[in-house]
Amino acid sequence: MEVSQEFGASGVPVINFGKYIVDGWMPHSRISAAGHVRVQIDCVAAGLPLTGFVKCLQVTTTLSKNTLAAGDMVMLMHQIEGWRIARLGFGRQAPSRWRSVSGCWPSKSARYSGAVRNGGSRSYPFEFNIDVTYKWEYKSIVVPGDVTGTWARDTAAGMQVCIESASAPD
Repeated sequence: MEVSQEFGASGVPVINFGKYIVDGWMPHSRISAAGHVRVQIDCVAAGLPLTGFVKCLQVTTTLSKNTLAAGDMVMLMHQIEGWRIARLGFGRQAPSRWRSVSGCWPSKSARYSGAVRNGGSRSYPFEFNIDVTYKWEYKSIVVPGDVTGTWARDTAAGMQVCIESASAPD
């Protein structure tokens, strides 16, 4: 995490957000009660001990799972341009798999979900468990190559990576 051209290091509230907070990551919130989700990128200010790094993406939700209304959700989304994923060969014969490894400092152990998708009808949902709280934990997500569908190979959004951090059933 390095660059927040729009917000600097300050924390910002998230309500149906449509702006990139840092390094191409865009938070999105659909919470019926406003003011309960904030994001910031300054690890030091957030009190997260991350040796060698001063920036990270912190999402804070002040609602408990029991108070989420039907349809409420909080997620992070990252769009990757088509020319960056073209070499994976998605939508062609013998595509490569896609792998992402990220660190997290969770305050709650739980099962989380997300999806990798194209701009149309193709998606690959995934789940991962957070086992340890208040300690750095690394997670790896592997998506098998997709032999069908249309995946952009130009400057359009070729792949979206979505990670949901809070949700309630519809």
